[in-house]
Parts: sequence; structure tokens; C-alpha cells
Amino acid sequence: MYGPMIRGVLLWGLACLAFRFGTLPLGANTNSPWFARAWQTEDGLPEHTIVGLEQTPDGYLWIATHRSLSRFDGVRFQEFAPATPDSPTENQIRAMLLDRRGRLWLAKDGGTILCVEDGAIAKNLFLEGMSPGAQARAMAEDGEGHLWISDNAGAVFRIKDEKAQAFEITDGLSGQAICWLATDIKGQLWFSQAGNVGVFRDGRFVKLAGLGQQSSRITMARQGGIWLFAGSKLYRCHEDGELTAVGELNLDAGQTEITVSALYEDRAGGLWLGTSSAGLFRYDSQGFQSVGTSHPTIINVMEDSEGNFWVGTRGGGLNCLSPRALRLVGPASGLPFAAVQSACEDAAGTLWVVGQNGALASRSHGVWSLVSSNSSWSGGDAACVAAEANGDVLIGTRDQGVFRHQHGVVTPLPLNQQLTNLSIRALHVGTDGDLWIALNSFVARYRMRDGSLKHFPLPDGASDVRTMVQDASGDVWMGTTSDGLLLRVHGETLINETTNVMSEPRHIRCLQMTRDGSLWFGFAGQGLGRLKDGRFFQFRSGHGLWDEFISQALVDDQGRLWLAGNRGIFQLAQAELEAVAEGRESRVRSVVFGRGDGVANLQATFGISPAAAQTRDGRLLMPMLTGLAIVEPQLLRKNPLPPPVVIERLTVNGRIAAAYDSPGRSETRNGPSPVNLRAAPSTLRLGPGINRMEIEFTGLSLTSPENVTFRYQLEGLDQDWVDAGTARIARYPRVPPGDYRFRVTACNHDGIWNETGAVIALKVNPYLWEATWFRATAGISAGGLLGGGVLLTLRRRYRRRLEILEQQQALERERTRIAQDLHDDLGAGLVEINFGSELAQDPALAPEEVREHTREIGTRAREMVTALDEIVWAVNPKHDSVSSLATYFCQFAQHFLQATSVRCHLDVARDLPPAPLNAEQRHSLFLAFKETLSNVVQHSRAADLWLCIAASKGTLTVTVSDNGCGLPSEILPGKNGADGLGNMRHRLQQLGGSCELTTRPGGGATVVFKVPLQHVDQTAAG
Repeated sequence: MYGPMIRGVLLWGLACLAFRFGTLPLGANTNSPWFARAWQTEDGLPEHTIVGLEQTPDGYLWIATHRSLSRFDGVRFQEFAPATPDSPTENQIRAMLLDRRGRLWLAKDGGTILCVEDGAIAKNLFLEGMSPGAQARAMAEDGEGHLWISDNAGAVFRIKDEKAQAFEITDGLSGQAICWLATDIKGQLWFSQAGNVGVFRDGRFVKLAGLGQQSSRITMARQGGIWLFAGSKLYRCHEDGELTAVGELNLDAGQTEITVSALYEDRAGGLWLGTSSAGLFRYDSQGFQSVGTSHPTIINVMEDSEGNFWVGTRGGGLNCLSPRALRLVGPASGLPFAAVQSACEDAAGTLWVVGQNGALASRSHGVWSLVSSNSSWSGGDAACVAAEANGDVLIGTRDQGVFRHQHGVVTPLPLNQQLTNLSIRALHVGTDGDLWIALNSFVARYRMRDGSLKHFPLPDGASDVRTMVQDASGDVWMGTTSDGLLLRVHGETLINETTNVMSEPRHIRCLQMTRDGSLWFGFAGQGLGRLKDGRFFQFRSGHGLWDEFISQALVDDQGRLWLAGNRGIFQLAQAELEAVAEGRESRVRSVVFGRGDGVANLQATFGISPAAAQTRDGRLLMPMLTGLAIVEPQLLRKNPLPPPVVIERLTVNGRIAAAYDSPGRSETRNGPSPVNLRAAPSTLRLGPGINRMEIEFTGLSLTSPENVTFRYQLEGLDQDWVDAGTARIARYPRVPPGDYRFRVTACNHDGIWNETGAVIALKVNPYLWEATWFRATAGISAGGLLGGGVLLTLRRRYRRRLEILEQQQALERERTRIAQDLHDDLGAGLVEINFGSELAQDPALAPEEVREHTREIGTRAREMVTALDEIVWAVNPKHDSVSSLATYFCQFAQHFLQATSVRCHLDVARDLPPAPLNAEQRHSLFLAFKETLSNVVQHSRAADLWLCIAASKGTLTVTVSDNGCGLPSEILPGKNGADGLGNMRHRLQQLGGSCELTTRPGGGATVVFKVPLQHVDQTAAG
């Protein structure tokens, strides 16, 4: 059903490539638009030499090496132990074939043939008559389902009805040369041996054409007949034996012949040629094109169901080919410097780039030149570049004002004579042609049409403006990084919009407008912001944001938002961002680019505007510390196929209870063999006493597999779906007896969900004393004193064990939570401080830029101190009481609201009971309380907040109320938009308590948390 869609995607992608890179010459073109991502042994690949590649109907990619058979889901390799040779030097795998029934056939040394079906060895056959030491070379399946194998001694074997028959010279073969095999579109078997090409017909090999003594590889032609390559020429052989030369591969000087080791026609009609020493080529109507791989010796090529091309090499591991959508231009490409801070393109297609060292460079016709070193350049150190509507380039400098490049000449603008300060921080060319210039302590507007200049002083104490953007009404928005101010020029007036929009300052690194009128903010350590229709929303890592330090933002022609920050480049769908901002979804998918595209260690630069830019043909220019990243969004094909989902493994108390196919040998040495999930019963029965259960799963999308996301639910235990992100495992600390259904679904990198997913039914059996029948029998037998005493003793013994296990589980959960908090809050903060300290030590930075980085380091350090204080308070057993919680809540509320305009009023009961509250209870209640305070500050516009803490009748009550604007009815609990409120209710429900919200539009809101307390003997307490 997906065939037409796949073909359409491929044709579209190839058309994009042809348009982007132009017509290719007949000879090999080494300027390949393809990117080869390689997996080798350090990535989990068993061996660097690939002798077989196939994709089975379930979606797995199977890789055969000489010493192993493994399956690959795009993320990890798993060995299929039953087919792996026992000896590293004997009985090695030589070839692999996938038949029409989805079975894998393996040809091994000595004539052994294995058939793998449904995760098991279904057949083990032997080729009688194979010469000692001979090795299989080619495999094919004809239209009748018979398997054909040839070896390196010139023999050919057919397996029919599980019996092998040998064919020799008397059957029409041509001697001891290798006989290459292929079947055409009709299932007819073709052969090529010692220069002869023909078919198997009426029990014999019949020659149809000859090529002298040239060896030739053959493969099926989708239009009928076969393709074959001999010497340096590509031929098409038709069913009647007519041989047509269709192309010739130009050889390098000194090469007389290329030996083709792999031949494959893809679904778009392109022909792939793998060679024994010259690498990989692709042939189509434009001629031959060289495609770079990790090794020049190619063994096999195949296309998967999503249109990805996989290449097996001899020594270079496994390669996946895709259009090169992201590349980094740096010193290795001729760029005169590494760290880039601003880039643009002029009308002639020339790239202009400014380095952090103040150098200005341009690239024309693929050659870089250092403009700032020319004798005609008088601007000193450059700061930024911006393209005008007519294609001219404006150049801002650090102390010489603004220059223009026009018709090959760089001249200063007349406005420089009117400026009192010539240190440029940012430039913006308005839609009306006006030039906006940010300088120290003020912003200027220069009207190109009449030469007038107007100064707009910044608010007292404000730092320099570092980013500017214009909205559809003509207003210019500006942001500062150090003090986080948001400014707007409306008409002839500069307005401070900081508190009106964001309620408090946030360090702004970049601004971007989208076609729907939304204003997007890139913050330093505070994620992504959006202002639309007067409503501000902030996206954080909890919403799925890959990086909270966002330095650059661009929008492509498909409505995708591209962001660059401290952790590289990632892309978000604007529709998903809208859904989260409106409360219809809780998370967005961050599609990450970089390492998987062959470009690692990306970190964006910031502090100068414009930094990033879009070219006229839709490419995105994003400055990095290591060069200029160029993104070509049009080369990213849409993947319409939902990823198949497979539950791979179920582990109970550390032992594998069930697995998809056979796990590795090391996992099956102890205990009974796991249940095969391929053929699992309708309900998988598990023993009692499950103290730890783990379920591993995968989504089989081989296109950008690291961006596949999941959600799962254990019905009967999980109240709702659990968003797992990219994690491929679900963990449950304790599963009580009962019936369950585990469901998991997956989403590919383009947002296509597999709504069906995978399901497994589980039944956890009880212990003897937990069974219903046993309890009934025990009740009837309760009169027996001896039996009752024994039963009581046993129950107490096992209950004691269960209590110990539950305590251990609680301790493990708390350790896990502490580790996660330390990793998320302190680990990320230390990385950011490290980045900031490295940037601050850059000798090329101006003093104010160093101070700016130092302020960011200090801010982040204070945030880490606060986070550490929260973690320490949550885990300290000294605070396991109601009174300690009340004290901490009051202190936190006062500190949290200190920097805002909201006044805090406290009302704490004096007679709080000495009831205990463990760390988990305090942590969950604190998170709900913290989120309530955050909501009040961000949304309520309140002037006063009242915190009341009391306890009565065994219940602790925490009430937070304000006199703000209240909540609109559409985001009340139970309706769309109440994701945060739903989180608070969920946390309190886990504690056995409740969260109640009351509100009056325009009259404030009240949130009441109620938590049951344990009964404490007052006498003992006294």
C-alpha cells in the first residue's frame, strides 16, 4: 500500500538533487550530494566486513558478517545467536538471501545452508558435491521458489524440495570461473560466467550473449531482462539476448578496468555499482555519479522500505546513504577562520561571513577570499553582515560604523558621520528599506530614502541591544542579553515591553517572526518563547525542547522552526508548538541534526545580529564556533510510513522472561529459555513476586532512528499514557498480581504515529497465600489452631520480606530521582557554565561581551545553588515532618516572589501535628506547590498572594490564593489547555490526596492541596 508513496518520495528527492546540483557529466562526479553515515565495531557492529544485507517484513535490517548474523533497528545491533558460527575461523557465513516468504537463507563454509524463519533455524541443509575449500559467492531465488547458490569454483547448486542438485559444464556452464546469478522481473534465472550471459531453460544453462572473457556482475532490470557491467561499460540484456551498451564509467588515469562487486537497481530506476577498490557509483539518465563511503571496497547495496540506501563494505563497516541536508563549512573547506558570528548571501549568490576574530570573508564560485585583508578595506574589525532587498550587503564594524558592498566595491555609508558612536552591535534592514542600527546605549533608525537619522535612547541601565526583528505592522522589536529586556519601537517611541509580555526579564539571545504574526524568543538557559495575539508562552525541556540555550532561530519554507544553541541544531514543527501552547498537546518533537549527519560538536554563536540568515533558494546559514553550518531543508524528504513497533524483551527480576527471536548466548546460559515473543501465547503468564519488570521495545524507522519517539501504557497499572521520548524501555519497580495489557506506539521524525503499535497481555500470578481459593480455604480452616498458627507465621514471614523489598524499592526510586535531579539541574548547569567560561576567555571578545558572559555564568550558578538546596531539602530525613515542610514552603514562597511585584502573605497554623512526611511525599507536594507559584507569576497579573497551611482530622491542607485576573474557563481542569493543572492533580492523586481549583474571572484563583497524614500516637510523640 505504501509503494506509490515511496516511489513518489524518491522521484521528488532525486528531482531536488538534480535541481540543486545541476546536470552531472557522463564521467564520475566526486562532488556528491550524498552523505554516508557509517556504523563500525565501536558502534556495536560485530565486524567491519559485511557479506549480506536484507530487510525482513517486520522492518529489521539484518546484517551478515563472516562470524555473525545480527539484526539492526537503527540504534543497536543484536546478535542472532543460533546462526552465529561456533568457530571464528571455520564455518563462516559467505552469502545471505531473503526469499519471497520473508525467510533468510545463509550460505556457510563447507556447503552448509541455513534457513531462518520466525526467529528460529527452520532448515539446516548441506550441498553435496561442493569442492573442499570452496566458498559460496552468489544466491538467487527463481519464480518457482527454488534456491540457487554458486561457489568460487564455478559450480552451481539448486535446492528444490529440500534437496540439493549440482550443475556442471555438461549442463551448459563455462568452467571454473565464478557464475554470477540473478532473476528477472518474471522470476527467470539468469547467469553470467566467463564472459557468457544467458538463462536457465529446460534444465540447462543456455547462452544468449557473449562479452569475450570479461567478468560481469548482473542484476534484475525492473523494465525486464537484466543489467550487467563488464570492463568499464554498463549493458542492458533483453529477454531475447539483445545486448545494449547504455553507459561507460570514465576511469582514473592508470586504471584499465573496474571490477564491479555489487550491482543493484533502486525503485526510482537508478543503478548502484559497488566496486572492489574504486568505491561506489550511481547511474541514471544524467550519467555516473561517485558516492562517498567509509571504504572503497563495496560488497553489497540495498534499499529499505523507507527509501534509505544501505551499503556493506569490506573493512569500512555499514553505511547508510541519504541526501546531504546539513554540512559544515570550516577551515578544511577554505574558510579563513573557524568561529563564525554572522552570515548572509548577496544577489549574485556570494556568501558573506564574519568571524569572531573580526575578519570578513566571502565565497564566490566555491572559492573563499579574505575581504578584510584587502588594501581597499578600511572598516577594521567587522561585526555583522546583512543583505538588503536589492541584494547589496551591509557590513557593521566594531568601531568604524556601517559599510556597503555594491557592484564589487565596499564604501562607508554617509550615516557614519552622523553617529556619535561607531561600535555596531546589530543591524536590521526593515521592510520599508529603513536601516536599524544597535550601538552602545542607543538604537538608531536611518532612512535610506532621505538620509535622515533618529536616535532612540535605551532605558536607564539597559545593556546593549543584540537582536532586532520587525513585525507585520512595522514595529521593531529588540532584545538585550545581559539584563533580558524586551523593547519595541512603535512609531517614534521606544517602549519597554518586558514586564508586559514576559512578567520578568529573561536573557534574550535572538528574535524571529513567523508568517502567522508570532514573535519567537531564543533565551539563554530558559528555552523558547512565543508571543501571539498578546499571549506569551514559554517552552522548556519538559515540553520536549532539545536545548534551553537558544542562540539562533530561522523558519524554512515548510513552516518548520530551526533552532541552534549550545547543543547544536534542532528543528521543531510549528504546528506542534502551537498545539502545546494552546494546551492540546503536552510535548513537541525535537528533530536533532549533527552527529547523525556527519557533523559533530556543533555549538552556535550569539551576541551579534543578524547571525543566521536564509538564502534566496531556501538554504539556512547558521554560524557555529567551528564554522558555518548550511542546512538545505528541501533535501529532507517526508517519510509517510508509520514505524513498525516491536516489543523486543521482557525482563523480570533481572531474568529475561520473553524475547523477540533468540537473544545472545550470554543471556541464555542460566535458567529456562525465554518465551519467543513472535509466537507468544495470547497471554504471557508470569510468576509471583515481581519486584522489578523491564519491557524493551523499538520503532523500526531507519530514517533518522535517533529521532523516533515512543509512548506506552501498562493498562491496569498506568492511569494514562507515559511519554517516553526517545527512550526504548519501560521500567516498573513492583507489579502486583493481576491481569495487564502493555501497549506501546511510536512516531517517526516527521510526526507520523503508528496508532496500532504493539500489544502484549500479561498475567501476574499471585503467591499461594494471595490466591482467592487459598484465602477461602484458609477461612474455612481457621478453626484449626495449629494450621492457623503455621499460616500466621508464614504470612508474617513473607509480609516481612515484602516490607523489606518495598523499602528497598522506595530507596531505589529515591536514588533514581536524586540522580535524575542532579543530572538534569546540576549536570546541565555545569556544562553551561563550562561553555560560558570558555567563551568569556576568548581574547577577541570586547570587555562588555566578557562581562555579559560572566553575568550569565553567575546567573546559572545561582540557579544551580537554588536547585541543589531543593534537592538537599527533599532528601534530608530531618525534614520529614509537617512543620518542616511548612517552614520551607514559606521561605521558598518569599524568596520566589521577592524578584516580582507580587506581595506574599503567610498564614500557618501553630498546632501542626508531628505527623511524618517522607521524602517522596514532600518532593511531589513541593513540585505541585512550585508550579502553582510559577503560574501565579506568569499568568495571574496578581498584586497579592496568600499562603495558608493548616491540618485537621488527619489531613494537611495547603492553600494558595491570589487576587489576579483568574483563569479563563477553557483551561479549567478537565478541559483542553489544563496540562499543568492536570500534572498537579496527578501528583496529589499519587499521594492519596487531591488538588482543587476555584476561580472567578477577574477575581483571582485559589488552589487547595490536601494530603492525608499518618496517625501518630500523641502520648508516644510527647
